[in-house]
Amino acid sequence: MKKVIALMLALIMVLSLAACGGNSSANNAANTNNAAPAKTPDDYDWPSGNIKVYIPGAAGSNTDLSARYLLDFLSAKYPNAKFEIIDEKTGDGTMAMELTRNEKPDGSCIMFTGSGSNIMYHQGKYQYNVMDPTQFTIVAPAAGGNGQGSIFLTQPNAPYNNYKEFIQYCNDHPGEVKFATNTGTTQEMKVKLFLMKHDLMDKVKLVISSGNELVTGLLNGSINVGLQSENKAAQYIESGQLKGLFNNTHMEDGMTPSTKDIDTYYDLGLLDIAFRAPMYIIAPGNMDEALAQKICSVINEVEKDDATQQKWAKMNSWFYAKSLEQIRAEVKSTDEDCKAVVEGKITKSQFGTN
Repeated sequence: MKKVIALMLALIMVLSLAACGGNSSANNAANTNNAAPAKTPDDYDWPSGNIKVYIPGAAGSNTDLSARYLLDFLSAKYPNAKFEIIDEKTGDGTMAMELTRNEKPDGSCIMFTGSGSNIMYHQGKYQYNVMDPTQFTIVAPAAGGNGQGSIFLTQPNAPYNNYKEFIQYCNDHPGEVKFATNTGTTQEMKVKLFLMKHDLMDKVKLVISSGNELVTGLLNGSINVGLQSENKAAQYIESGQLKGLFNNTHMEDGMTPSTKDIDTYYDLGLLDIAFRAPMYIIAPGNMDEALAQKICSVINEVEKDDATQQKWAKMNSWFYAKSLEQIRAEVKSTDEDCKAVVEGKITKSQFGTN
């Protein structure tokens, strides 16, 4: 009798466990079926609410004005959004990056930037890589030069008048030419790409100079050659105070009347060192990809707004709509160039031939 009772109890336990297992499976299936589906861009209401916008420059700078034109367009189209513009140039923009990095990735904070962010990381001036999606999210293109180059400027009486004469002079007079550049900038990348391609790194003296100091140095002759964007260089060329040697744009012609006749990298067969540095917009890392897609699609809407495009055109700039994949690919390419230049790993053989 005891054996029968024991067998009955064992059977009951087996059935109970089976029942529990069955319920567990059913519950798991139910939980799986009830899991929230992944969000799509349309699930996000962006822009709305308060949105911080960091600009790594001074109020009134080209980056500041360019960003404001876009934000004026968005504010008019999306009245439920309130953009708070914060100009933060401390540490050449590293403070703006750090403030952005520490915000929530919910669309309430974005930052306008460019190749400077890539350069500063590779130069060790900032510890977080803009390409690291756990720290930053690239969310959209921004208006930029889109073809505007920089003019290699020198004095009117300099003993060289064009690309070939300048290279020959540097080779014939090693250590004589003082070449100005500003560290941690796109201009530095352009200068070093040119010097590396032509084996001139050890034949010129690099002088750290920027902004007004660079122009003053060119005007008083303490600097022999320096780069200025086309729109800034134009005034000095037109007045006869300085002359342009060549233009590092990848376009066929310069973008101002006084720079149209200056040889470009396109004319000279130097497109392999035409540093294309896109302006772009970032947000804090770990952002939902659907939200990033939403932000990108909204910002791309400005391409068709003629009024805003004309404002940018007066700055020799323009906005081109790009998918998230396109702008990220462009930034990645720029980042690879910055890394190679900073580490000095580009050799002449990598450039090909003219």
